[in-house]
Amino acid sequence: MNSEIKQCQNCKNSFVIEPEDFLFYEKIRVPPPTWCPECRLIRRLTWRNERSLYWIKCGLCKKDTLTMHPPENNFIIYCRECWYSDKWEPFDFAREYNFSKPFFLQWKEILTNTPQVNLWTLRNNIGSDFTNYSVDNKNCYLSYSAVGCENVFYSQAVDKDNDCFDCTYLKTSELCYENLNGSNNYNSMFLIRSRDCVDCEFLFDCSNCQNCFW
Repeated sequence: MNSEIKQCQNCKNSFVIEPEDFLFYEKIRVPPPTWCPECRLIRRLTWRNERSLYWIKCGLCKKDTLTMHPPENNFIIYCRECWYSDKWEPFDFAREYNFSKPFFLQWKEILTNTPQVNLWTLRNNIGSDFTNYSVDNKNCYLSYSAVGCENVFYSQAVDKDNDCFDCTYLKTSELCYENLNGSNNYNSMFLIRSRDCVDCEFLFDCSNCQNCFW
């Protein structure tokens, strides 16, 4: 079996399917892809929108509400207070499964007609309206997948961090800027895959460092 060059049906760019890929598709009994790897990744990630926020009217109380759902989706969006309230009954939107219709068509219909929560923000988010997939945060802004943080801005996948900016995959750190994939850092900037560092800048894959540079 030889490699094949195909044209992506979405972006029209060329991509290669290797022989081992064909063997894998045959093993799981699926046809070869018609979209390139990048377009397939984008399509998978569209299910979980973390970073894009939109203003809409709550479908129940009609107040202005931030949501992760684009208005053009035409979903029924409820604000967090209405979503968790007793003002509506989810079972009112139930329907019988129709075995004569495709599953995904019915799935789309029930998604379109059933109210959706505006953001996945849970308990104790104080002063952190512009966050998503977040819980137990205080004074956080444009940070996503954040848990137990305070004064964290423009960050993603951060847990129990304080006073941090522009960080990704950072845990239990304080006074950090541009830390990527680290933990237990203090007053450090531009660290990648580093942990337990204090007063450091521009480090890669370092541990237990203090006052280190480059």
